[in-house]
Amino acid sequence: MTKTVELMPPLTPQDECSAAEDRDMLQQCINAGHLDALGIAITTQLFSYSENWGPILRLDFELADRKNDSSVNRVVCWRKEPESAMSIVIAIGQEVPFLNDCKEKLDDNRSHNN
Repeated sequence: MTKTVELMPPLTPQDECSAAEDRDMLQQCINAGHLDALGIAITTQLFSYSENWGPILRLDFELADRKNDSSVNRVVCWRKEPESAMSIVIAIGQEVPFLNDCKEKLDDNRSHNN
């Protein structure tokens, strides 16, 4: 049987709990992805925590030339270990739910406080 190796958290929250807003993580994510230089407009942010991936920040964003597109543009940032470098994925034109529609997937009964 072949074992699947996951290289990153999924684009949509799965098996995660809600986490408090972390302004430092947000700024580190923006810096790691050079998001300011890309000229994107962040529309939604969602902080969560995964036992497997640690703290995760997902950002939905719009591109200047694709504002009314029905597909989703998303940044996913995570840090498996507190002292490790920020990992980041930028996904454009994805067929996934918008983050506003994902919040109920987080288990609010077990929120994670950093």
